Amino acid sequence: MANRKPFLITPYLYASTDTAELRPIIPHACPFALTSESTQTPCRIGLHHRRRRKTGPGYPLSVMCCTAHACTFTLYPPGFAPYQSRAVLKLSPCGNRVFGEGDPFETDFESTMFEGALLDSHEGDQRTPDRRARRNAARITGVARDLPARLREGIAWALSVPVGPLHWLSRSSKGGV
Repeated sequence: MANRKPFLITPYLYASTDTAELRPIIPHACPFALTSESTQTPCRIGLHHRRRRKTGPGYPLSVMCCTAHACTFTLYPPGFAPYQSRAVLKLSPCGNRVFGEGDPFETDFESTMFEGALLDSHEGDQRTPDRRARRNAARITGVARDLPARLREGIAWALSVPVGPLHWLSRSSKGGV
């Protein structure tokens, strides 16, 4: 996918107190201005259109345009990312943690890309997890068998966990993929 569309992550809030319509907080700069060395031209950002996705949040995403830099980009809510069929993290549209009933470790990852890895870790679970989701979850959390030690150390640092358990889990039958 060499031609991926630019995007930004921003909170979505209710448009008003008497409607259930969610609208994004409009950023001050487009992805082009954020990645360009020349930021002399100020962005002029407006709504291009709203689009529904077959997967992802249950509300339309806003596609914005910047007339100053002649580009369009999609605004994703926190917890979602482009080209993913499920949420990365379970967050509210404004970016807050969603609290559920039951074991917080399990409910926090339901309906996210980590659910497959979580299901597979329960002995006797009859559901077959999505292999791609398992591989992605294992790589992101640092327990994939094929990760170089230096990368595993960086993931441990980013997640604020000791590297030892990640190394051990990558070698165990339940952790590494």
